[in-house]
Amino acid sequence: DCYHPLLLCLCVVDKIMTADVFIQPDVSPFILELHVEAPEEVTEGETADLTCKTTCSLTDPTFIWYKNGRPLTTKIIKNNQLHLQTVSSEDAGSYSCAVRGSQHLRSTAHSLRVRFRNHLSDCPYRVLN
Repeated sequence: DCYHPLLLCLCVVDKIMTADVFIQPDVSPFILELHVEAPEEVTEGETADLTCKTTCSLTDPTFIWYKNGRPLTTKIIKNNQLHLQTVSSEDAGSYSCAVRGSQHLRSTAHSLRVRFRNHLSDCPYRVLN
């Protein structure tokens, strides 16, 4: 679990500010570290799953996905996974993720390349020279 070991309470009375600092001993600092696990390359027409991994145990988090820095709204997102169905060249790009409420703490970007599928190999006819 991730906890914040420091609690700071500020109080202002008659223009005098006082601060009380409470420190929890033996508790690691809260560091939300995210990274994307996904293939580097996918063939056109296949499916791809990208997973947002975190070092923290979060209670019921909502994950937000970004492609090339813009939030994704039209893709299938389930828990911490982004599912790309029938991948096309338009799916190539740089993907990152964040947890709602901490969008400023995005994962490092993961580049996804889409390999062009050779449609000639699907041809039922033999190509002659």
